[in-house]
Parts: sequence; structure tokens; C-alpha cells
Amino acid sequence: MWTTIIYLYFPDREGAERTLTRLIAAANYYEIEINPLKTTIRELPELLEPTWKTDLRSFVIGEKTERLDLLGFFSKAFDFAAKNPGNSVLKYAVKISLNHEVSAENWPMYESFLLGSVVNEPGLIPVLANVLKQYADKDYPVDGEKLRESLSVVCTHHSRLRQGFEVSWSLWLSKLFSIELPPGVLKEVALVEDSVVALIALDLRRNGLAPGLETSTWEKSMSGEELYRENWLLAYEALVHGWLTAKGGADYVRDDPLFGLLQQKGVEFYNAGVSTAVPAGVWFAAY
Repeated sequence: MWTTIIYLYFPDREGAERTLTRLIAAANYYEIEINPLKTTIRELPELLEPTWKTDLRSFVIGEKTERLDLLGFFSKAFDFAAKNPGNSVLKYAVKISLNHEVSAENWPMYESFLLGSVVNEPGLIPVLANVLKQYADKDYPVDGEKLRESLSVVCTHHSRLRQGFEVSWSLWLSKLFSIELPPGVLKEVALVEDSVVALIALDLRRNGLAPGLETSTWEKSMSGEELYRENWLLAYEALVHGWLTAKGGADYVRDDPLFGLLQQKGVEFYNAGVSTAVPAGVWFAAY
């Protein structure tokens, strides 16, 4: 998912409003969405930086007052996030908090703030993955039940919206920390027609973390024709890894002149052996 920020300047408000109307119309024509929460018309002069960003960046978390400072910092962050929707306030706050290494004593509270942040702003899941892995490597205990509850909320909500980014990252964290998601959550995930979501979910099933996973939606992509369509990644990887089969047991990958050659060379686009907090889903590995 790509985001482009455009700043335009006009001598009067009327010109700005007229241009914005034209931009929205042009974007709709090309099926591009302009985020209304991040689109504003402001009169100059204005602050060079939002107040919330300045306040959060300048907040100091001390060692002796760590507990109270963490509470104050995230109280500010949640308040700013509520007043500035669509500005990724919590993502910024979590990144700022990484400048301070939280003590083992206050880790459970910090962990709760992190999970609360990701439920309110799922876009920071990649950041959360690395933070949790970072502290887990220091032998800080990750609360599996709290993580399970948070991932279940995010996964269910975005599965229903068919938003693959958030769903795939939720599934990846489930794999990373060996979290078994509830059957009701997996039922929603199974309806998402997204190759990356499908592959991670199938990988979870392989690891015993998604028992009873329904795969009928993804089985529709198990054919030679699908190798040259939108879900080619699923059609290739699911068969190569043996996670799904084609009707009649056909090996359409082997029989295809292009993808068959990739299989012979040991090419994989999804590395099932990876278990680190790296971007979820697709990467290249050749052996």
C-alpha cells in the first residue's frame, strides 16, 4: 500500500476548494482514494510541526519515575490520537518510546500500552512485531493471552473489511509467538481472498496453530490457469509446499514451462522457515 502526500498553495481559499474538488474527481476516475481524514485546507501561516508531535518527542521518560512517566506519555498519546484521527499518532508514540529501554518491572504495563495502541491503530503492527521480538530476546515475558485477544480483535475486524495488510501481520505475529487464534477468528480469515493472508494462515495450520482452518475459498485458486492471474502466488506456493492440492491431484506447477522451471531451481516466494519480526508474507529465497 502506497501513500503520497501532496502540498498545494493558493492565493485564496476558493481556489483551494475548487482544486480539491477536481483532485477528488480525478482520483475517483482512476480508482484512487484520497483520505478525507488527512485532507485539510489551512490558512497560512501555520505551525511547521503538529503540536502533538512536538510534545511527544520532547517527553522524557526517566529511570526513577519510569512508571509514572510511561503512564503520562501514553495518556498524552491516546488523547492526541483521539483528537487527530488518521495521523498515525500512536505509531509515532510507540517509535518514540523505543528511545527508552523499559525495565522488567514495568514491562507488563508497557506491553499493555503497546497492545492497546495496536488495537486502536493497526497500522503499527509491523512496529509492534519488532518491539515485542526485541524485548522477548531479552527474556521479557510476552503475555500470550493478551496478545491473542488483541490480535483476534484486529484480525476479525480487518478480515471483514477484506484488508489484507492488517490481517497478514496479525497472522504473522501469531506465528512469531506461537499464538493459536480462536476458531471464530479463523473463520473470518478464511473468507479473505488474499494470497499473503492465505499462505500465512496455511503456514499456521502446518504448525498446529490453526486447527480446523477452512480452505475452500483458497482452493479455488489451485489450478494452472491461476498461475497467471491475481492469486498466482497462492497457486504456486500452496502446491509447492503441499499445503493445498489441486483437483484430481494434478501437479500443474511441474507441468507449466515457466513455474515448473522455478520449482526445479528451488525458488520460493514465501519462506516458511523464517521466524523473525520481518515484513510479513512475501520475500524471495532461492536454494
